[in-house]
Amino acid sequence: MLQLAKLGVDALTVDADAFILRDAWQYIKRYPHADVLMSSDMLYATLGYNHTGLESQRGFGPDFNIGYIFIRHTAVDFVQSWRDACFRSPTAWDQHLFAQTLRRGGQGQITPKNLLPMFRAKDGHRLLAGVLPVGLFASGHTFFVTRMAHQMRRQPFMVHTTFQYGGTEGKRHRLREGMMWEDDEAYYSADFLSYTPDIPYSYVYPSGNATVRADGSVRFEHRMSVAQHFRLVHHQLAQIRNALALAQSLAASSFSRGSSAASIGTGRPIKASSPARRPRCRCSSARPTTSSTSSTSTAGSQSPSSGSTPSSATRA
Repeated sequence: MLQLAKLGVDALTVDADAFILRDAWQYIKRYPHADVLMSSDMLYATLGYNHTGLESQRGFGPDFNIGYIFIRHTAVDFVQSWRDACFRSPTAWDQHLFAQTLRRGGQGQITPKNLLPMFRAKDGHRLLAGVLPVGLFASGHTFFVTRMAHQMRRQPFMVHTTFQYGGTEGKRHRLREGMMWEDDEAYYSADFLSYTPDIPYSYVYPSGNATVRADGSVRFEHRMSVAQHFRLVHHQLAQIRNALALAQSLAASSFSRGSSAASIGTGRPIKASSPARRPRCRCSSARPTTSSTSSTSTAGSQSPSSGSTPSSATRA
């Protein structure tokens, strides 16, 4: 990056675990005076979901994230100082040193476009830095958990698979669940038990249908309580537990019968499993259902503590 800046090249750097979904340069061109633009680990949009500009000054408080950063060549002094800091402290986190270096020299008055004067260059002028909107340059939390871009009804420019703790496989699985990862055919060659979870509407919206907005959200005073939240969580966990137990049982049964086959519902026949093959289950997405629309809502009539069964199960 330093060599690019010295050559007069503006650079956008992206981590290997961050995905580009659309051209970010059109967005960056909105800020021709920005020297540094960076993403953030902030969990909320400082200016709300209807605002697509840079985060406000409150966005400079939480940790910056260098999963994607834009560095204009005019920031060469900053890049040199950041690089020097990394060499001085080889065991320190480069992201922490990035923030430390950028904040060196204090801060000036934020501009109307939410660019904040920060690092002071050798000639005395301050670089203008901005925090990219956390909904459009998303972290793993704002995209997969709070689903901020979905609520904004916009496609993000980038998604960074942060805020999960399963290593590379966990990141890959999260992208797979988000329909952002394409596996080769070998991944689907193993036997799966798939099921559609039963999610009662009354568990998702305990305050009733009249309180639900068009986008699926509710006013703060109508949100579920902690006890109601865990009722919904336990209801789904019980189904996952039962599906996994069923998958394990089917795998053991299939192996004990040798070359025999079995099937559930409309699924394809299950061939005998190798002892080394681990049984797996997968859950297809489902919308909250009412008792009148759920054709096999056996779990809907049970309490969360009594255990629930998937509303439908298929070995696929």
